[in-house]
Amino acid sequence: EREPVTHGAQRDRKVLIDIAGLWKTYTMGENQVHALRGVDLVIHVGEYLAIMGPSGSGKSTLMHCLAGLDDATSGHVFVDGVDATIDIRGPQVTAAVSKVAANSGVRTEMRQRQQQWAAERGGGVIEGRDIGSVVFPDAELKVFLTATVTERARRRALDLKQRGFAVPELAELEAQIAERDLALPLVAVIAGLHQHARTRTVADADDRDRDP
Repeated sequence: EREPVTHGAQRDRKVLIDIAGLWKTYTMGENQVHALRGVDLVIHVGEYLAIMGPSGSGKSTLMHCLAGLDDATSGHVFVDGVDATIDIRGPQVTAAVSKVAANSGVRTEMRQRQQQWAAERGGGVIEGRDIGSVVFPDAELKVFLTATVTERARRRALDLKQRGFAVPELAELEAQIAERDLALPLVAVIAGLHQHARTRTVADADDRDRDP
């Protein structure tokens, strides 16, 4: 178990988040861009932090890695002593997300926050299962991507394997995905495409060439 380094007055306060050696590298053609270079940061309970820096210095990348919206190239994020770097995208979290998202109060709050975020910035590119039908029904452009349940299960299995998790049978993953689809019928999603928007071609990537 990692022991975070604390100093001075913070030494007696409980550590909430411990970022250890966080790197994020993007590959652009033959070049590598290091957005984060070994970031170490300890955040204590009840502490207010302001993350500042010039454009392109890695502020958003750090927050995305911290929130689990992006994967760090290396390093760890510990939350309340638990290594959340991998666990935040694990099967247990995925299963819990569906249950939490079914709460109408949670959905209402998230919808309002997403709408406020876009309004403050004059728009944005936002993805989600019901983004075009519920959250932003008046979006100017709606892009619908799809793939068969079997293909989505294959991708999920590959993702779990790459992250070091146990991989269920493909049939079990297909059943889990199909169950989630029932929570938001496809017809409702497609209907949302035609509300006040230009639409892009529905894309099914199942037949694209795959790496062996």
